[in-house]
Amino acid sequence: MSYAKYAKYAIIGLAPLVLIYGVWTSLQQGRSPLPDSYTFVDVETGDVVYLKRNEIRFIPEKNDRNDLQTLFPVSVNHDGQYAVEDRYHNDVRKLAEQIPLKINAEPFLVDMK
Repeated sequence: MSYAKYAKYAIIGLAPLVLIYGVWTSLQQGRSPLPDSYTFVDVETGDVVYLKRNEIRFIPEKNDRNDLQTLFPVSVNHDGQYAVEDRYHNDVRKLAEQIPLKINAEPFLVDMK
């Protein structure tokens, strides 16, 4: 037998062991837990609200104060300001046609003044 044939058998024999080791090590690493609460902003008033995961039913979420769906998820941008998530920009535009908003409608930043 040639050297290439022995190398082929070695690779075929070691490949399952390497695969099993890779799966085992990935399962041993702890996963980061999901956050307990998420940051929302009421686009009508500018109030920041923290909702627990089990309190979120729909997005935009209904505000208990006025029964309007004005709570949108936000994240902190590179300037440290709250910004409405990109995928909800069209919903905020539609809402801005119906009621006055406390956020800047085009950059979608929360006016904290």
